[in-house]
Amino acid sequence: MLVATLLLLLACSDSYKISADTAVGLLESAEGSDTADTAEQVDTAAYEGATIVITSPRSGAFLPLGEPGRFTAEVRNPAGEVLPFAEVTWKSDVDSAWSLEGADVTDANLGTGTHALTATAVLPNGDRVAFGVGGVLVQSPYAGIYVGTLSVEGAAEYNGVPIVTACSGALTLTIDAEGEAAVGESSCPLNLFGFDVDTAYAFELEQDEGTLEGETQVLLYGFGTVSFDVEGSVDEDGTIEAGFGGNVFGVLDVTGDFEGVRVTRDLSGG
Repeated sequence: MLVATLLLLLACSDSYKISADTAVGLLESAEGSDTADTAEQVDTAAYEGATIVITSPRSGAFLPLGEPGRFTAEVRNPAGEVLPFAEVTWKSDVDSAWSLEGADVTDANLGTGTHALTATAVLPNGDRVAFGVGGVLVQSPYAGIYVGTLSVEGAAEYNGVPIVTACSGALTLTIDAEGEAAVGESSCPLNLFGFDVDTAYAFELEQDEGTLEGETQVLLYGFGTVSFDVEGSVDEDGTIEAGFGGNVFGVLDVTGDFEGVRVTRDLSGG
């Protein structure tokens, strides 16, 4: 009403002359502004009591290090209906340098660790809402603790008589969170020339896209230590295998191999 009155006064004024068309246009513009204000109030009211929910990733999810992961959150009214809202901020309790903006974002930069992620939003009505998920594990798809069996064979010759000996033992191998280094150990007793000789194996390997390379230090108690080159492979599904071989002090030819499976991705105790 105030706008219409001002327009009539301007139209009748000697200083300001406007046409009828111009007056109608100004009036419609003003009414449109009032309508927009009303619509904004309605939208704001729609967010009363709303909450935010993270839909991806879920608590306990595994995200491969360096691979794109999807981070999605929804703002919902008390009836559970999704409201349009995109201004969501993401944070991690482990990786302080990491953050995201958006309700549906793809990102590959979250660092290694077990994360609690929080999505926060300031709604149009001024309410601040947040939601968190925990136990989100980020590390190499090859990382984890593997257990399996080491098998070793030794061949020698004594007074022209060939001698063959063998042993097997439990193996534990750990690939680090970045998927770059693998370390492990095993042991088993070999019978050499009628004597049981305990042997211990310490593996130091490098992992690169499923390929394992490195060496094992072999300790033959009472005789000394030798090292053998190791070659093998590991896949993302969690199986590992490798082999090695060489000669011990010019007397014994040794060949060995091992295989194992990943029993956990959790490295906190490894």
